[in-house]
Amino acid sequence: MIMRSCSFTFFKVSTVIAFSISVFGCQLTATTAQDIMTTPGASTSLGDYYLWLKTLKKNELTTELKAQKMEKTKGSKQAKYRLLLLQSVQNLSNQPVSKTPIVNTKVPQQELKLFSANDLAVITILKDQLDQQLQITEQLAMKEKVNIETKNQLSAQQKNIQKLELRIQKLQQQIIQLKEIERSINSHGTLL
Repeated sequence: MIMRSCSFTFFKVSTVIAFSISVFGCQLTATTAQDIMTTPGASTSLGDYYLWLKTLKKNELTTELKAQKMEKTKGSKQAKYRLLLLQSVQNLSNQPVSKTPIVNTKVPQQELKLFSANDLAVITILKDQLDQQLQITEQLAMKEKVNIETKNQLSAQQKNIQKLELRIQKLQQQIIQLKEIERSINSHGTLL
């Protein structure tokens, strides 16, 4: 009986300890994730940085964009990759895409150690997407330019058509006047 009581008590204690560890572990994980979401540091992975960006409002994104541009001018290697992530965030999609590439085709060898394999994959994917977006934007701009030129040509042709129609009307009026003169001459005979 004492043995049963001890094993039952041991089971209760073990259950309470396991439950406490799992709750405490979840609280630690939540705190860490919340810290990442509120203040990304220099060592924050690009994936966590992107998730943090997705929580920002448009004006906060604009502020972060300016801050990363400033960091890039100071020579920060991570800033150019963070700018890549910033440009891929949907809330900034109405801003014009930079025509100069943010990231070279390959990440320089000395910068490879800054990122994990997952971060490098994210960089590559986002660069490819931004390159495609840039190509599409350029194609759209060219098509809009052609469309404007076509509209201008059409407008010029319509003006020419209107001028020709006015000339036709004047010529028709002159023909009518000449016919009336001819009829008048024919009905009165010769004028000599």
